[in-house]
Amino acid sequence: MYLNKLYWGMLACLAFSSLAVAGETAGKNGKRMVCRPECQWLDAAVPVPAAPAATAVRQAVARAGAQPRLDLSVDHLARDWQPADTGAGQGGALDLWRAVGLAVETYPSIRDAAAQLDQQREAINVARAGYLPTIQTGLNTGRQGAYGSGQNLSLSASQMIYDFGKVANAVKGAEAGVRVQRFQLMSEVDEVARQSAQALIEVARYRALRDSARTLVDSLQRLRQLARQRADEGASTQADLIQAQSRVEAAEASLLAIQTQLQQQKSKLRTMIGREVSEAAVSVPAERLQQAVRLIEPNPRMPVSVRMALAEREEAEAQLSLARSNTRPTFTVDGGVNKYFGNAGDMAGERVYTLTLGVKHDLFAGGAPSARVRGAGQALRAAEERVHTRQLEARDQWTALQEQMGGLDERLRVLADRQKSIVDTQRLYREQYLSLGTRTLLDLLNAEQEIFQAQSDSVNARHDLWSAQVAFINATGRMHDVFQLESDSL
Repeated sequence: MYLNKLYWGMLACLAFSSLAVAGETAGKNGKRMVCRPECQWLDAAVPVPAAPAATAVRQAVARAGAQPRLDLSVDHLARDWQPADTGAGQGGALDLWRAVGLAVETYPSIRDAAAQLDQQREAINVARAGYLPTIQTGLNTGRQGAYGSGQNLSLSASQMIYDFGKVANAVKGAEAGVRVQRFQLMSEVDEVARQSAQALIEVARYRALRDSARTLVDSLQRLRQLARQRADEGASTQADLIQAQSRVEAAEASLLAIQTQLQQQKSKLRTMIGREVSEAAVSVPAERLQQAVRLIEPNPRMPVSVRMALAEREEAEAQLSLARSNTRPTFTVDGGVNKYFGNAGDMAGERVYTLTLGVKHDLFAGGAPSARVRGAGQALRAAEERVHTRQLEARDQWTALQEQMGGLDERLRVLADRQKSIVDTQRLYREQYLSLGTRTLLDLLNAEQEIFQAQSDSVNARHDLWSAQVAFINATGRMHDVFQLESDSL
């Protein structure tokens, strides 16, 4: 009778511990993990404070041009997204910020990364299950030892009471894995944003080059008409007409090549944003982009690749702690009840109860536990070196981009002066050709070609600068701040 009461008392303790740990788990589920850039658990009802530097960037960008904040929650991204028609393909404005927003909302690789983040979150629940008791039931038939033959219906429970941190380290490793996957999602969002911004800049580039090429064709055609008129009047030879015709054909060939490039870039942009693109609607807010770049102060810990490497180091530390704790025993309390039927039931009585305190430990496992500890130590060392590598790469990348942006600024000023000089030269050559006869048609053709080349150089330098600015924002880890992609889920 005493043992019966003691047994049911221990089962009650097991049930109470189950409810207590379950309550703790439920409380943790009512929280959210927030990375700014360090990750921590916060109550879901508490608003998340933004980092001061990130706040300054976002506020300045918002003053330059209002942009609605995108919903990057996993639930929002993971569903089958059907984008509403915003009019981007029917003449509506499509600037850099709008294109990035459309791409992030619709591109499937982001939903892929979001689903993987949800999958990794479940690993935390799996690890926390180690705090809860294991309850099993079973039925077997056959010879039941000294009780003879029959059937045995069993119910057993086992509760871990001390394991030297095995479950705790498994939970830490799973939480670090969630942080790694969250930064993987951020990296995917940044990459999609960068590609869509680059595609829009390229559409703007080839649209400007096409307009310059059309102007060149028109100018050369007018010179060809002038050469034909002067040849008919006997004022010049047929050689001038042939030269003009050759230049017109070459310019038309260049125009066709540029138009092909424009269509290719429009196709890429259409793929990124998920809708038709009107090239007339494409625009790059240069002042807003320049202002965002000026506000950025590079921080070697801010690039997403560095933050991911830091999370991977935390995960490696947790795996090392887990490997060490697995070399130690686990203490459990176990209880069970068995009900026998048939001949075994006649011998054993109505029920058989068990209540034990257990210790489990591998006395010998072929050296595997020690090998796991050494392997986890090497993984941690590799993760630490990876952090240093990512920081060096990020610093090298943004330094090179800063130098490139400075060089392009200087080049744009020089090209503007060159273009003005060439236009003045072209006007002077035309007057000398028509009035004084001291210039040949070839001089006029060359002047038109020089004007086109100067315009093309200016267009390319300007769009190279915009591309470098977007790349700089990405390299410094500020894509979410500048393009207002920040979300509590990230």
